[in-house]
Amino acid sequence: MFSLEAEIHHYIEILEPVLRDDGQKMWQALDRIISAKNAMEGIAAKEMYIRGFLDYERLVCEKDNHI
Repeated sequence: MFSLEAEIHHYIEILEPVLRDDGQKMWQALDRIISAKNAMEGIAAKEMYIRGFLDYERLVCEKDNHI
């Protein structure tokens, strides 16, 4: 059992620097992905608002033309 624990600690010592560096890159990439997703959701929401407003305008104008 002691040899297994020693082997685990050995691999942790080897992997720790790699995980630390690549982990930082992973979190940075994840932050960029989330920021891009949020930006796209904002753009989509604005477009939906504009389309809704234009649809409302079209309906109001059609109603006014029939009067």
